[in-house]
Amino acid sequence: MSKIEMATIPYNPFTNRSTIMKEGEFVGREAEISNLLSRVRNGDSSSIVGPRRIGKSSLLYHLFLTGNRRLDDADQSKFKFIHIDLQDPAVATVKKFCQHLTQKLGRQLTQIEQQTDELEHLSLLSETLNPTSSHGLPVLLLDEFEKLTEKPERFTDDFFKALRAFANQHKMAIITTSQHTLRELTETQGLTSPLWNLFMVQPVGEFVVSDIVDEVTLFLTHF
Repeated sequence: MSKIEMATIPYNPFTNRSTIMKEGEFVGREAEISNLLSRVRNGDSSSIVGPRRIGKSSLLYHLFLTGNRRLDDADQSKFKFIHIDLQDPAVATVKKFCQHLTQKLGRQLTQIEQQTDELEHLSLLSETLNPTSSHGLPVLLLDEFEKLTEKPERFTDDFFKALRAFANQHKMAIITTSQHTLRELTETQGLTSPLWNLFMVQPVGEFVVSDIVDEVTLFLTHF
């Protein structure tokens, strides 16, 4: 076997086409991260908007991995980051979504509570989000927000109004990713909830060379 065949092929993080889920492989976006976390610190919500394959999901997951540390909250007493991929069948209905989030917040529903209807599940979630609870402010990271608005028969106005109430009452902060603004998504589907007007839009575009030149240089120097 030749030396070339035996040589170890170096790992190249810049070819990754899926969501980057390792902190050390994420590159740049410092301005966007700073803007988003400054909103979180105030208990406010944001919407990450950009075209497909631009890195929205990776940015959102990086916030999940590093948000507490960046906010100097290593013990997670002030903020509790919760990441939910809305493509996951585990959150495909209002009941499943509420059950999943309630469990993430540390509350185990009784068998009777699990059998209640969607509005009761939203009410149980509201109780779990009581500001006097032991967990910090939940920061709900919702990836692929379109998946909610594409199914108005499953996720009705009641659901979006509940999300708006939770955010407006500072029971949680929400960060979403989508290709279009929340206003465009909700109006297109005929939803009447003004959820979108609580969110700062954080656009995500192509990298500026100065944002990544140091990381590329380091990678090339190393290998």
